[in-house]
Amino acid sequence: MTMKIRSKTLKNGLKSYYFRIVLNGKPTMKSGYISNKEAVNAYRAYKIAEAHGQLESQQTKRIKFNELAKEWLAMKAKDVRPSTYKKIEERYKLHIQPYFKGIYLDELTPIKAQKFVNGLAAKLVGYTDSLDIVNQVYKKAVQYGYVKANPFTNVDKPRAKKAPSSASVKFYDVEQLRRFLNSAYQLYAKDYYSRYLFFRLLAFTGMRKGEALALNWSDVDFSNKTLSISKTVVTVASGEVISDEPKTKASNRLMTLDDETVSALAEWKLRQHDLYKALGYSASPCSYVFNSEVNSFLTARSIHLLV
Repeated sequence: MTMKIRSKTLKNGLKSYYFRIVLNGKPTMKSGYISNKEAVNAYRAYKIAEAHGQLESQQTKRIKFNELAKEWLAMKAKDVRPSTYKKIEERYKLHIQPYFKGIYLDELTPIKAQKFVNGLAAKLVGYTDSLDIVNQVYKKAVQYGYVKANPFTNVDKPRAKKAPSSASVKFYDVEQLRRFLNSAYQLYAKDYYSRYLFFRLLAFTGMRKGEALALNWSDVDFSNKTLSISKTVVTVASGEVISDEPKTKASNRLMTLDDETVSALAEWKLRQHDLYKALGYSASPCSYVFNSEVNSFLTARSIHLLV
């Protein structure tokens, strides 16, 4: 669009000059100039500002890291399991949000980014999980044009802090497991049979605690001696719920049971029926293998209530 200054006569008899101009790809009109010369100078000034990226429309809004992090978390909540999101949110609030309080995205230099990483590595065993959150937020910042580059792209990743020896995972060997289950049977077989069954299922199937607590009797096939695992108890913001979304592709599976475990399940089903019969029910109304006092699944926090 070539420069073309126009004028109009106002009610007071004076002339007002204006022009149309394309700025940053968008046509607009500028008006209110008292002379042709003033309008020409204004037109040229706008074009020079555009060439140097100085127009207000060319300026990227500065926002703080935690502002974008909240947007990123909201998007993440829709992409992952509720229990996974809860862990991500906890890491953010504990290890990231306090550090970035009041910091704008464009304030963080690569040197400051490295100091942040070094600090994480010094205090956290699994610090890379928290670092991944920060890295993903900055990738969004680049995508949205808030910053030109991700300051965490080339940071060095120090060796993670060693976990205390007491926190190392320990496993029972075959003999230790046999002694443990024998002890559990002697302790619980009479009055708390479901506790023994719970330990036996974990030991002989390898299922997770949440998967065991989510089991329905319909998942148990006594005739074919199999167990279908397709659900788990997960923790979300409102508490604990049953989720049928698999944690991994291999989470949903059909397992073959040994004869003794099948017998233990059958024994508990009979006892569970008797317990409800004593309460006045003609049949056990509960569909869960491990049921709560209110006839629902047991939460991970209330395993000690197994009867």
